Amino acid sequence: MERNETVVVVDDDREIRTLIEIALKKPGRTVVGFGDGQEALEFLASSDDVDLVVSDVAMEGFDAHRLLRHLRSNARTASTSVIFVTAADGADARVDLIGERAVEHLSKPFDVAELRSRADCAILRRENSAPPRDAETGLHTRAHFESLLAAAMREAPSDGSPLALMIGDLDAADNAGALRRVATIIATHLRATDFAARIGDNAFATLHPSCDASGATAIAQRILSAVSTDPFCAGTSIRLGLAVSATPRDTPVDALFAAANEALHAEKEMGEAPLTLRML
Repeated sequence: MERNETVVVVDDDREIRTLIEIALKKPGRTVVGFGDGQEALEFLASSDDVDLVVSDVAMEGFDAHRLLRHLRSNARTASTSVIFVTAADGADARVDLIGERAVEHLSKPFDVAELRSRADCAILRRENSAPPRDAETGLHTRAHFESLLAAAMREAPSDGSPLALMIGDLDAADNAGALRRVATIIATHLRATDFAARIGDNAFATLHPSCDASGATAIAQRILSAVSTDPFCAGTSIRLGLAVSATPRDTPVDALFAAANEALHAEKEMGEAPLTLRML
């Protein structure tokens, strides 16, 4: 028996939303529409599996970046494809900066046949190419993360756009529960273009393309603050080692990992603050 497909449509224009819902309905597929972005996020958080989201780029209290952060922070929707319906004049083309392989854009007014074709292809692509995930945390596996890191460094802009790598080490009384909770916190506080992985029993790594020391440090501090104040993380501490390469194309992957590890171990051995930075 084939699994039923689920498509979520998010648009505050009722006519456009209804048109998309009707266009995408077919046997074996459930289409759920929302005119409110927050309601859509709540539905996505509670759904077992969603194959595709077709969404307006920006609505009140809701935008493309927020949607993608929400999807990627949940193991069930981490590989969900997204089609953003954008303004014909390109006014909201800023979403193109997100740079995700699972994201497409369709300009208004759109052709219904093209929408159907793109939706079918996006769902099929998701089924056939979902990246491997760690079963316990829902984050990327170490092997997949290392391939993402190598690609990000190899394909970094030639203008010397910086790249950051963060490694985290967790110390918790309740290992399993804390591990899952911290993984969720980490994923929730990343940008849409960032990636997170479990790289050891209690170790995490995050990748931040086009991110300088200031930006990466801000992300790290938000994660530390969230862990320290979360009631489900009582008795849990996390230390972070951060390495930033000013010229990713010229930096070996091993050197970046070594610098982040060095920063992490400096904290442990010297009793420094729970975040240390190394520049390359």
